[in-house]
Amino acid sequence: MPGSRYIVWDTAQLEAVLQKDPALRNALLAHLAAATAKKLFEVSRYLGRVEARVVSRYLEARVVSRYLGI
Repeated sequence: MPGSRYIVWDTAQLEAVLQKDPALRNALLAHLAAATAKKLFEVSRYLGRVEARVVSRYLEARVVSRYLGI
């Protein structure tokens, strides 16, 4: 997916490192939460724009059909 980056960790190793360093754990969780929130906002905004265009085209079609008596 464009704009995405996939990172893979060995779960056991990552858990061990994060247990030893709570500040690193908090930083990683904060970063993941912020990145997820940003992506959710962007998707929601995009879907809102798409919905607005669909509604606009639907209303335009209704006006034209009433004008033409269809």
